Amino acid sequence: MYKLDAKDKKILAILSIDARATYAEIGKKTRLHKDTVAYRIKKLEEERIITGYTAFFDFSRLNTRVYKLYVKFRGLKGGERQRLLSFLKKERHVGWIVEGNGSWDIIIGFHTSFVKEFYDFKMVFEKEFHEKILSMSVTTQIQAYLFPREYLTPSSQEEIELYSFVAPILIDSKDRVILQGLAKNARASVMDIAQTTRLSVRTVSYRIKQLEKQKIILQYRCSLNLSKIQRIFIKAFIALNNSDKKKKEEILHFFREQEIVVHNVESLGEWELEPEFEVESIEQFYEIINEFRSRFAEHVEKIDSMIISREYKYQYVP
Repeated sequence: MYKLDAKDKKILAILSIDARATYAEIGKKTRLHKDTVAYRIKKLEEERIITGYTAFFDFSRLNTRVYKLYVKFRGLKGGERQRLLSFLKKERHVGWIVEGNGSWDIIIGFHTSFVKEFYDFKMVFEKEFHEKILSMSVTTQIQAYLFPREYLTPSSQEEIELYSFVAPILIDSKDRVILQGLAKNARASVMDIAQTTRLSVRTVSYRIKQLEKQKIILQYRCSLNLSKIQRIFIKAFIALNNSDKKKKEEILHFFREQEIVVHNVESLGEWELEPEFEVESIEQFYEIINEFRSRFAEHVEKIDSMIISREYKYQYVP
């Protein structure tokens, strides 16, 4: 188990809201020399605490929506499990793959501009693994919120909403290949992106700034191996009833105020909310859930949860 000190936590907190921050910029905020920052980040990567860096985009501006499959299996043997993961990793529209224990065994996030594309994927998935599927649910993402990791260190960063509900912006092939590069490694240098995209450094630099200015790129964020820092990733599925717009906002605010909630999703499906927690213990999770039940008792129909043990992919590549 790796012991994070206060400086490590501060660095991770910064990379959780701006993974492209330079060593010098991070050093200024942490009062560390840029070489010390570089050393610490390299160490965090080598220890597999930082597992990657990705970019988050405004799905509305890219005319994209995320659909999710939640699957409970009858039991997968080693070879079957590998076949499943290989199948999912080959599908370019699959942006999120996690497995765990609880209500579901695996969650698959699929992003597309066309619901028919998701429907076709679901049909192929069911045909390929129907003998092993015990149950399955589907949701459509309505809104998604990203929060800073306040439990690492307090932040003034506002939440990020991944759907602006404004008209899509047409991007050309050069912009798209840059976005794809940033989704795979948001901390890659402009020079590295230029080499992999076969564009000039000047072109890449200018276009990234324009994509940020247009708010197509919303945030760059590091991914963490939570087990390495004694944290548990838990996702809740909350079905509501008798809740109007005002009450829904109160409920959203409740989770927004929890420093260990790092992501929340409004969904259309069997449940309405999917808050994600990075907790120190199961007890900490239930303490918050019990407080939520107590405060909004008449509006809560059902709460399920899933302890996510492994994240195989988190890259919504345009």
